Amino acid sequence: MSLETENPQQPLCFVIMPFHDPFNEYYTEIILPAGQKAGFMVQRADDIMGPGAFMQDVVNRMRDATVVLAELTGRNPNVFYELGLAHAWGKPVIMITQNKKDVPADLLGLKWISYRTISPTWANKLTNELVKALNAVNKGDRNALLFPFVHPSVYSESSNLLDKLSMISGTQKQLLDYIRDYGKPVDQRMIHKRFSLFPTAELFYRLENLRLQGFISSKEVAKDSSGKGLYIFDLTPAARDILG
Repeated sequence: MSLETENPQQPLCFVIMPFHDPFNEYYTEIILPAGQKAGFMVQRADDIMGPGAFMQDVVNRMRDATVVLAELTGRNPNVFYELGLAHAWGKPVIMITQNKKDVPADLLGLKWISYRTISPTWANKLTNELVKALNAVNKGDRNALLFPFVHPSVYSESSNLLDKLSMISGTQKQLLDYIRDYGKPVDQRMIHKRFSLFPTAELFYRLENLRLQGFISSKEVAKDSSGKGLYIFDLTPAARDILG
């Protein structure tokens, strides 16, 4: 039975996490109150168990959700399966974990919340972090949640690059300025060298995000020793017009 009375006017935060202690207690004592404080209806999969295909119910709720919250601690296989579904739906996802090692390499470049249960104030800190992230979702602040894959609907509100320029992160603006100032297509290895303080995965996702928004183009020019493609990046004509 759901811990909340469903209100169709509230945005839905769908939670994917293990169904055992201590996570059950984290859900009722931290995640649920944080979601309510941010104005969300909060549910997890066991709140909607009923007759029929269970996964169909999960997919339906995830489709309806405004945001998905994923607890990655322990690398639960069901959690990661449902996380993949959330990414396929193009949903913003708030990922939390007690251990960085539980975040797969493909996701390390995304934003996630780390928490440790050692400090006596850890629960309050995690609650505040979740409220902050959920408020960002409510405000439509996409810079606060880096999308792993950009669903076609995500940036459909405006095709105007100038409008989009005001919404990108500071790091993405630095990438655009670097590519512009380079004066010709830039090899990805040059970008990695210039932005060496950033994890490779994070740079990849930020560049891909810029490409999908129409700021840059990319072209595979070679392969590395492991067979992965090596790319060059350049500003699109429209981006060059507005960046000068």
